[in-house]
This record gives sequence, structure tokens and C-alpha cells, in this order.
Amino acid sequence: MISDRNLRSQQQAYSYTAINFEIRLELGHPIHNVLDIVEFGWQIRGQFAAHDYEIADSNGNVLAAAHRKWFSAHGIYYLDIFDDTKADMLLAAYIVLEHILNNQEASASASANNLN
Repeated sequence: MISDRNLRSQQQAYSYTAINFEIRLELGHPIHNVLDIVEFGWQIRGQFAAHDYEIADSNGNVLAAAHRKWFSAHGIYYLDIFDDTKADMLLAAYIVLEHILNNQEASASASANNLN
């Protein structure tokens, strides 16, 4: 179960079963979004609003890639894991990031509806 442990500006911490990690937003990237998972030495980088990003280790090796199928009747998401030894942690990071993105989309939608 994913539980929100502590919310701060531009920083969120989550706990997924026995895996604890904090996701931090890196500022100053004009084209791509970059998040750091310091505990694992990973970076999540890509275009988050498009659900198109990759998770890389501290050496720049891509551990997983995520993307969304846009033209479908239902929301279909793909996560390609390239390092099976870290599959649980990669899946946890993916779920948390999608949770953050869905919350941001819902918040933006609610704000837009309040303006009307």
C-alpha cells in the first residue's frame, strides 16, 4: 500500500511496503523534468505530463522506461524494466510517480473548473 508520509513544497516522501524513498524535483531543466531518488542513486527524467520518462542509475544506465499509449479507449501504461534485480523498487518508483502525476492532473482540473 502506498501511503503519503510527508508532503513538502516540491518534495514528497512515500513508503511502499518495506521500501522507503524520497522523490525530489530538480529545478533548472527547461525541456525535461528530472526527479532524484537519493536513497537509490536514481534519476527519473523525461516528459512527465506526457507520461514518457526513464529511470536511470547514478552511472546513467537506464533501468526502466515508462510511456503511455495515447490512442486507446482506456488508459494503458507501459513500464519496461531492464534490470530484473531491481524490479520491485522500479515498480514502486513508477507507481509513486504516476500517483503524483495523477494528483497534479486532478488538482489542475479542479482549479480550471473553479475558474469557470
